[in-house]
Amino acid sequence: MAVAALAPEITLAEYRQDFVGPARCADLADFLTRPPRFVSLLQGERGLRMFVEDLFDQLIRDSVIYVEIRFAPLLHTERSLTPETAVAIVPQATAEAIAAPVSRRASSCVPSATSAPSRVPIPYVS
Repeated sequence: MAVAALAPEITLAEYRQDFVGPARCADLADFLTRPPRFVSLLQGERGLRMFVEDLFDQLIRDSVIYVEIRFAPLLHTERSLTPETAVAIVPQATAEAIAAPVSRRASSCVPSATSAPSRVPIPYVS
């Protein structure tokens, strides 16, 4: 879990309360209480790269075959990143995740040993 690696002080209970929304949020305001805490962890290159790696692990685990990755670079400039740097990190990390062999990932991420998904390039839309 990327959150545990980026902020080990966050307990599982805090994670479930602050980062994971219920199956159905009460309203948009309820849903929007979660992203600020998560975005606060993505203020550096390490956080953005870990996010992309974790995203690909989830995509493999869920057998997703198409995804569009979108993000707001200006939200990642609270510390040392510039918008240009944030924009450069995500597609680079995406390309690295696409190129990485699935076998490098934890075996629990692969749906079955006989049908490991292949990675295909995912277009990056800025």
